Amino acid sequence: MLRALPRSDEAFADESVLGYAMRMAELNRVNGLEGTARLLGCGSVVRGGASHATAIGLLYGASPSRLVSLAPQRFRRNGELHVSLLGCEFSRPWLLRSQRPQVCPQCLTTHGYVRADWDLLFVTQCRVHWTRLLDQCPSCKEPLHWRRKTLKRCTCGSDLSAIGAADTGSCAAQDLTAWLASRLGLPAASRAFAGERGWLGHLDALSVDGALLLVWAFGVRRTAADIVDPGRTHGPIATLEVNAIVERARSRLEAVSADGASAAQDIAATVHVSALVSLALRGLAEGDRRIATQLLARLGYRTWKNGRLRNQSPQAQLELFTFPPASVLRGFE
Repeated sequence: MLRALPRSDEAFADESVLGYAMRMAELNRVNGLEGTARLLGCGSVVRGGASHATAIGLLYGASPSRLVSLAPQRFRRNGELHVSLLGCEFSRPWLLRSQRPQVCPQCLTTHGYVRADWDLLFVTQCRVHWTRLLDQCPSCKEPLHWRRKTLKRCTCGSDLSAIGAADTGSCAAQDLTAWLASRLGLPAASRAFAGERGWLGHLDALSVDGALLLVWAFGVRRTAADIVDPGRTHGPIATLEVNAIVERARSRLEAVSADGASAAQDIAATVHVSALVSLALRGLAEGDRRIATQLLARLGYRTWKNGRLRNQSPQAQLELFTFPPASVLRGFE
């Protein structure tokens, strides 16, 4: 039977499960997550998600039900691997940063814990201090990871909580972080400057999953010549690069809304169209499919409505869309 350790504490309402385990391991002089896994009799807790949350709660004194609600949960829908976090379902597991955690130095100093929403790929700003989150140690320049022994120190020994405030990042990245906080029901501090909501209007009718996939589709390609292999395994993406993806998505979504048909087709060359097609055909919510289809039309594509859409690969799905005559686009000008 698992016995609780002497020093116990409840998890914060928005605390990362792995961050909680690391915080409590330090209090109990356990060797980080590696030592926690050893006490639980498992190889690793990093990829365990909800399967280890109950045991971590029993070991360190947190409510098991709270930790389970804060943990990422993996499941299959129609044969495909999905993951949920903070009450939202994600159709692409790589939308979570399972291997490349982020921290806010000011939060580590003031609050002493890691927030669960920092595990979302497109959360790149601290919603309390509105500074860019760090996923790389400024001293050794290595990515942060869960193998470090304590929350506040990198494996090189550098004190992450003593680092000066990072830059604020782009307004677009702050806008998206604020939008996500609102959709997830998480409190956020007011900002000194909030960008225009124009481009966020495209996201309001989508699920959280659909919104992030839309941002990915519009922002992942740097230029029209940038090739994104639709079959590649998505590895860890640096926070700075995610910031750049969000900024490109904002710029292109605003341009699609404002410009005429010819300009929209120029923008189409920079959009990851197969990702947008996949969202139009297989989005989790009706709003995902509707908005993605409207944007495809705006970019110069139309759907072949008699096509068999189910269970087709993104490349096959792309063949179902063709450039229409200019008359099709007049309603969008």
